[in-house]
Amino acid sequence: MKSKIRTQLLERRAALSEKDVKQKSEIILSKLEELPEFRKAKNILCYVSFNNEVDTHTLIKKYLLTKTKNIIVPKVIAKNLRLFKINDFSDLAPGKFDILEPIKGNKIDGDELTASDLI
Repeated sequence: MKSKIRTQLLERRAALSEKDVKQKSEIILSKLEELPEFRKAKNILCYVSFNNEVDTHTLIKKYLLTKTKNIIVPKVIAKNLRLFKINDFSDLAPGKFDILEPIKGNKIDGDELTASDLI
């Protein structure tokens, strides 16, 4: 049952137009940035969007440019999830399945993140 629902949702997401993804992403990210927790956070742990996922590229680029928040993105290394603070969008390159992942940046230990960070 769970896998059937997941498949249906992935199919619905894949059917969205580029325009729909852009519009919905803007709404979602705008609401995120309004949250007090987001405003207080110094570190933002964020996935790097792929295909028709909520577009996080704009958010990542905005905060890399303004330097008001640290952007931390995940990378899978030998079946383990590692976190990297990136300094520029060019620190990302296509990895497995062509998903952008960090090729440069400072490795972050999960213990360095605090309750005030947005994860």
